[in-house]
Amino acid sequence: MDSRQASHRRNVRNLMIIQVVGGVGLGTAISVGGLLAADLAGSDAFAGTAGTAVTLGAALFAVPLASLSARRSRRAGLSSGWSLAVIGAALVVVAGSARLFPLMIAGMLLYGGGQAANLQARFAAADFAPDSGRARAVSLILWSTAAGLILGSNLSGAGGWLAESLGLPRLVGPFMIAAALTAGADVLSLLLLPRTLAAARASRPDTKLAMRTIFRQIADDPPVRFAFVAIVAGHGVMVALMTMSPLHMKDHGATLTLVGISISIHVLGMYGFSPLVGMLADRIGRIQVILLGQGLFLAAAVVGGASRGSLAAMIAALLLLGLGWSCGMVAASALLSESVEASIAPRVQGITDLSMNVVGASGAALSGTVFAGVGFTGLSVAAGLLVIPALLLCDSAARALQAAAISPPLAG
Repeated sequence: MDSRQASHRRNVRNLMIIQVVGGVGLGTAISVGGLLAADLAGSDAFAGTAGTAVTLGAALFAVPLASLSARRSRRAGLSSGWSLAVIGAALVVVAGSARLFPLMIAGMLLYGGGQAANLQARFAAADFAPDSGRARAVSLILWSTAAGLILGSNLSGAGGWLAESLGLPRLVGPFMIAAALTAGADVLSLLLLPRTLAAARASRPDTKLAMRTIFRQIADDPPVRFAFVAIVAGHGVMVALMTMSPLHMKDHGATLTLVGISISIHVLGMYGFSPLVGMLADRIGRIQVILLGQGLFLAAAVVGGASRGSLAAMIAALLLLGLGWSCGMVAASALLSESVEASIAPRVQGITDLSMNVVGASGAALSGTVFAGVGFTGLSVAAGLLVIPALLLCDSAARALQAAAISPPLAG
């Protein structure tokens, strides 16, 4: 193994360590954020505001953190995102102790900076990895994220005990642990990641490009456009169906325990098989795996829409939905990273995450209205239609990639 290959592996491994530590922090806090919001606001109607604030925060900070990565390094961008999460968690502890609901929402918005860093780590892995292993590197970051989130969700009880031992409200305890762990991810980012741009992106960034110019470049490049749409629309499909699935199952008599098991299987589909998805994308191609993901989305919509509340059918639909998201996220993230011009890569990636979070938040909000109007079957049909743009863009992306592969290099 040469020194460059060893450096690739070391950087990806370090990113995985950071993802686990930071993911534990995110999972610890997010698991009780809704409970704290409802408690401070005095109504269960406000329980969803905590998660919404985190999602909006991730969208808000996606482009600034990506721009920082472009100007300085992935190290600077990721570290800054984790720093925002530390500040946000600390504000939530203060807000919960003083019973200040608006301050809590402000803290959760800042906490979204950690979520933005968490998402952008997959692009950092793609930068660090060799071409032949880029999708696998992305998949390992997603897998590490899931490991952290799952571990973190089990620390809520310990956080409650810690807060009570200090004379603080029980629900702020998980945020105390979250502040410590996201601070750990921040420090590890500074210690373990390179100070310079990744070798794969070591060209000078253009700092004067406006966002609309970058959107135009996304629209004009077929592979980049295809990858962008696959990530953003695929996330919209997943969020829309996943958000309403628990309510649909509950309406048909499923217990909360069974609903929880079903969602766990969905999360397993999203993250548990991602290393296999990454290896598949590196072996047979990005476009093929993205198309597999679109097929899985359609299968999930058909099975879920025709389930009539059947627990087995809904579990199958949620598993298919998670696998479809994994295929799209892993393969499209790798395709986006290797197709976009190096000088604007981090900004394109940041705008992709911004768009993904906005569509996710919108999908979560609109899915309830659609569900109330036309039921879960109608929602499944609407979600299934979201795969059409990616299918329409696939051919032009494939032709562009084929042309690039057979074109001789420029002389001189």
